[in-house]
Amino acid sequence: MVAVGVNLGAHLVRLFGIAVPAQVAAYQYFSSGGKLDAPSLATYAGAATVMGLSQWYGASRAPKYTPEYTAHWASKQELEPMCLSLEDLQSGIALGFGYKRITGIKPGLANRKELGHALIVGPGRRGKGLHLMSTLFNWQGSAVVVDIKGEMYDKTSEARRRMDQNIIVLDPSGYGSRIDPFAELQTNEGLRAACNLILKPELAGANAAFPRRASSLLFAMMRAALVQGVPVLPFVRDLTALGMREACTNLEAVDDPYVQQDLVDFLNERPSMVNWATASSDKFLNNSWSNLTGALKPLMSDGILAMTSGRDLTALDLVTKPTTVYLRFSESDLKYTAEAFQIVVMSLINNLLRQFDADPNAGRIPCLFCFDEAGRIEVPGLPGLVSTVAGRGLSALIYIQSISQLVTTYGAAGASTIRDNCDAKVFFTPNDIETARYISELCGRLGVQDFRYSRSSENVGAGESHGVKDRDLITTEGVMSLKLGRIIAKYADYPPMVMHRLEPWLLPGGKAALKLQAQPLEKRVITPPPMRRGEVNGDAADPKLRDALLRDLNKDAEPPSLPNEQTPDAPGKPNDDEEMDQE
Repeated sequence: MVAVGVNLGAHLVRLFGIAVPAQVAAYQYFSSGGKLDAPSLATYAGAATVMGLSQWYGASRAPKYTPEYTAHWASKQELEPMCLSLEDLQSGIALGFGYKRITGIKPGLANRKELGHALIVGPGRRGKGLHLMSTLFNWQGSAVVVDIKGEMYDKTSEARRRMDQNIIVLDPSGYGSRIDPFAELQTNEGLRAACNLILKPELAGANAAFPRRASSLLFAMMRAALVQGVPVLPFVRDLTALGMREACTNLEAVDDPYVQQDLVDFLNERPSMVNWATASSDKFLNNSWSNLTGALKPLMSDGILAMTSGRDLTALDLVTKPTTVYLRFSESDLKYTAEAFQIVVMSLINNLLRQFDADPNAGRIPCLFCFDEAGRIEVPGLPGLVSTVAGRGLSALIYIQSISQLVTTYGAAGASTIRDNCDAKVFFTPNDIETARYISELCGRLGVQDFRYSRSSENVGAGESHGVKDRDLITTEGVMSLKLGRIIAKYADYPPMVMHRLEPWLLPGGKAALKLQAQPLEKRVITPPPMRRGEVNGDAADPKLRDALLRDLNKDAEPPSLPNEQTPDAPGKPNDDEEMDQE
């Protein structure tokens, strides 16, 4: 509390400054019989002047109450710009019901051209799923939905299909559609980023040299698959099944300088020049191979291979035609499928950013990424994503259970970046004190006038004080005691809002949409052809796809030059040693 002592002199001046002139004016009035002659007017003017000066002097010496804190809950009038019509819901995001009206964000609000991102925080069974469901029932743009519980496809896919959306389901258990995420990366830099995501050299500590060396071979395998126009993961699985020697021998037959360069980086020479009898005792080489095959194991399940065995979806589809992609990764299998999820998300986002940067002025369909349980399954590059993509027609809904979960998954700096770049925040009643404290601090503080009066025990003398005391708009305890169904929301520079949570059955058409049944999914089975020594599945290549991929991969890139002694021989031409053997 900030206390300010009372100025008794100022109070007396103000009191007598009214009483004395008033008595003088009254005496003049009665003594003159109510006449307005010159002496009376002069007396009245003097009395008024004394009154005004005394009040000015007293006010200038009185305590000043200027609250430093002015936080308050948003009023109905303040929320008027955030009220969404049915048309607004098609391109905006509802946050909740404020004053019985749909309240949310839309492009152009708060002088922001783009829609922006939203962070939704709350423990399980509070209503985060209802919020996402309500959004998908109305959002007309494309959407990528992380659906680890499987319920979003079941409850929203048919409604979105009736919006003329193309429905894609990517499921590592083998159901639904197919995508080749590595083909979406399209650049050598993107492929190397995928290699690092799979091999994780930063987690190997003192043994980081092994996964770093293995990344050269993995890059060569991926590049070779794209050069030939075949799906990457099935191709890599077939190669690794042959063993290191046969895998490298197959890759040597691929006519691509990047493949050959990384193959040499892995072996230190061309496979045809390696003494494989002594290579078996090379611990560095063999440990690198073991790192590669071990890191690939989670990606080699039949379901993931089936999911990545074709291209029913490309990233460009998301911005050229209304498309909804459900990433249906089972919650119980996340330990084994998380890497596949991360690669798919990374490939889609990187390709979309690349398309935008190549032609910023092209007309595109807005795309919404819905990251459910983003604190449990890490979204690769999420801090960088939310800080860069808002101006490119991409927005994100990020659902987490607590603020601490965000810090644990993305680190303190990453969590701060995510929070700072999400202009819209929605909070359900938290269970943990840290999240409650964050909400309380976010809502701010307000100043209230404080008055205190004291008297001594002997009743000799008394004192009083006035001041301004600051307090939380809502305390930590108040946050944790929010009733079920109530939420606290904050957007940009708008005051904090207490609202009712978003529920699909309260929205127009929501009850009917909830009754729709999702269409059954097709189970895909992959039966890769056996590989034969000296061949690299070229028979399965699609020439048009291969040529398109090569144009993307080689764009703005100069092929590496190999030393003369390591230049691969022309296909079909025997080397000198082979000619001598034949003689």
